[in-house]
Amino acid sequence: MTAPTPAVSGRIFISYRREDTAYPAGWLFDRLAERFGRDQVFKDVDSIQLGDDFVEVITTAVASCDVLLALIGDQWLTITGEDGARRLDNPGDFVRLEIEAALARNVRVIPILVEGARPPRADQLPASLAKLVRRQALELSPSRFNSEIGPLLRVLDMTLAKAQARPGGEPAQTTFYVDNLRDRSAVRDADLPLMIEGRYSGDVGAAVRVILEDSYGQYYVQNPEIKFLSDGTWYATNILPGDGIMYVHFVALDDAGKHLFDQMVERRAFGAFREIPARSQILRSVRIHRV
Repeated sequence: MTAPTPAVSGRIFISYRREDTAYPAGWLFDRLAERFGRDQVFKDVDSIQLGDDFVEVITTAVASCDVLLALIGDQWLTITGEDGARRLDNPGDFVRLEIEAALARNVRVIPILVEGARPPRADQLPASLAKLVRRQALELSPSRFNSEIGPLLRVLDMTLAKAQARPGGEPAQTTFYVDNLRDRSAVRDADLPLMIEGRYSGDVGAAVRVILEDSYGQYYVQNPEIKFLSDGTWYATNILPGDGIMYVHFVALDDAGKHLFDQMVERRAFGAFREIPARSQILRSVRIHRV
């Protein structure tokens, strides 16, 4: 079995496209690293070590961040892949996956409009990114970098201070890896239950449960069997995402969160909810693709 990729400690995640905003992302990383420390800021080129599995490192960093900065240049919406299709329309696009995961976890996402870029409209985005248009954006340009970055630094100071002040009862930290689903995607027949398996590292003392999310951003609880084995592997069986479900979220719960979750299952109050249940933390998200 392949050893898990080490977790990344960055609490600020910089999401960007190299073809679009590589230089501004570099300036921003340097300034934030100077203020908060390099280990508190994640940017792929500067934060991934030689030999690391970059997919696992990126997804782990998104799963543990407190703020995601989405750098948007004038080509962010329109950049295409080798097939000529727009990258944002590809469910496996890294920038899309990064922002989707942060929005799903309801962490602070700050769009940063670089050099006069316009904020995207909801009708220009995949449905899973529609919430991005409701996030207050910051305009940033190289010529006014020092003056325009001030409001961002104040917000980051406040957000990280709140994160560090969380009570000791927060969910235990566990790192999930998904092995049997290519690109963290499940292609399933609508009538068959889904099994997901992979590896884990860290403390699994917290209860782990499954929450489903549909294309409208509504959440549903489900209670399939999840097993952690002593060899570092885990599996979940009998997951039943119905029509319209886009994500299977694995969440860690503290004792209060577990009690609340189990009460919902007992009352058969399975959804739909506008937010994930209180006292829960998303460990890993799996996107569902239909056939």
